[in-house]
Amino acid sequence: MEVWLKCARRLTPGQRLEQVFEQIEFGDTLLLSDIRKMNPSYSDYDLRRELALRKYGEDLADIAYPRKMSA
Repeated sequence: MEVWLKCARRLTPGQRLEQVFEQIEFGDTLLLSDIRKMNPSYSDYDLRRELALRKYGEDLADIAYPRKMSA
């Protein structure tokens, strides 16, 4: 932990922010993989909607990925 902190302290604010975004992207990738395993028939849209549901809740997911209307 001490080595990691020493390295982290050497990073610029921009580099730290870049690492945060990389970690978020990594977490999203893991979560999408899990969603895909549990729901192999989901389209890419459905996967992204489910990710949004889990991360941001139903209200925001509905804005970003509206529910598909049945014909």
